[in-house]
Amino acid sequence: RLVEDASGLVVLDKSGELLLKEIYNIPSVPVKIIRTSTDTSLYFSKDKKASTKDNGIFKFVFLGGALIPYRPDLALKFVNELIKYGLNCHIDFINERDHEQIYLAAKKVNFPIDKINVYKLEKSSVPSALLQFDCGLIFNNPSRWRRVSSPTKFGEYLAAGLHTVALNGISVLEEFSESTSCVDLISEQDLCVGLTAEHLDRIVGNIRTPNRGDKCKDLARKEFSLETAGNIYAELYSEIEAQILK
Repeated sequence: RLVEDASGLVVLDKSGELLLKEIYNIPSVPVKIIRTSTDTSLYFSKDKKASTKDNGIFKFVFLGGALIPYRPDLALKFVNELIKYGLNCHIDFINERDHEQIYLAAKKVNFPIDKINVYKLEKSSVPSALLQFDCGLIFNNPSRWRRVSSPTKFGEYLAAGLHTVALNGISVLEEFSESTSCVDLISEQDLCVGLTAEHLDRIVGNIRTPNRGDKCKDLARKEFSLETAGNIYAELYSEIEAQILK
């Protein structure tokens, strides 16, 4: 009822507009696309700590919730593939309350416990904390509606200059995996049968690219800037006000 009666809609991705128009009778309703955005000014490259180029350790981070639809077990399975491939990897879970479930997921996939850290941080501390990592992980169960989401952590990873490895099935991640080199996608089926050496080499090569951090930050400023999103909302409110005053 809300959708069909709306004078306009705001969605997180172009795929959201297409899905709503497929399901509801709203062919002429105006739509604004405003992705979940990040205050990119909170991230400063001068604070970047040692990376893989300095110490040979790949430092992964999984930010946010760890209960369904989030899949810490698949993220751990992916990092474990890299460890078995001979790479020195560590993974941190920055998580408020799902610590027990994360450790259970690690046990489920036989992940080495000495290569995992689980802790919570104040939100204001997250931007500086992300700067110490090499790669951010987004492993969410795909679904018809989740496909049109815009994960908050994606913009945060990019703003911190982190390459992203994600589970396929979310349109915005698939878009930027095709149009940029800042995202690598894998499927649950890939993890079930085992990633090929070629696939692992490609991901590792992308993480190690010397200017990867700059490319990710540029993408964050261009596509996930809170300032840009604020300007779009301001324009939207002005349009609404103009319509009301007619």
